[in-house]
Amino acid sequence: MVFAPSVDRQARLAVLALLLTAAGVYGANLTVNRGSLLGVLLMATGLLSGALCAMAVMPTFQGHVLLARDALTEYSSLGVFGERAYPYDQICDVHWKARRGVGAPARILIDYFERDRSGQLQTGSYQSKWLMPVDDPHTLYHLLRERATAQKYAFSRPTWWAVLVHARELAVTVVIVFGTIVAVLFWGATGSGG
Repeated sequence: MVFAPSVDRQARLAVLALLLTAAGVYGANLTVNRGSLLGVLLMATGLLSGALCAMAVMPTFQGHVLLARDALTEYSSLGVFGERAYPYDQICDVHWKARRGVGAPARILIDYFERDRSGQLQTGSYQSKWLMPVDDPHTLYHLLRERATAQKYAFSRPTWWAVLVHARELAVTVVIVFGTIVAVLFWGATGSGG
């Protein structure tokens, strides 16, 4: 079974990422011409906010999800991430994350164990991964819940990367705050003739 994302939503997010990144770079160039330490700091802030905005929406550009007999596989449409398979016997938990806002799609988060060199599951710590947005997340969620067979024990702890993945909402909030601050500072700098 193949789950493909909404092309319209991908296009809107791609435009948003490009505009935010371009705004950060353009504003940075405007402020660095002032030749002051403030200009350099604003340039760094603009570039950082643009990079964070691009990183925040990057997980949406990933092609399609395929549920095969033994594993879930994600295929990248950009060719940057390649393809990644998550065997069902390594997936230990599946989370349903409803997004806020009218018409916002739900997202699915999976927790999974890596295997060591001997092929044994490292059940002491697990990784997390946001799956790409799909047109029918409800069906994908229930199918994954049925197929996932790994057991998460009481001693299983998230890795530092899994903690960051679970905190993606915080990252999006930081991006919005950075973007707002940079936009206000750039607007003030250009309005004062700098």
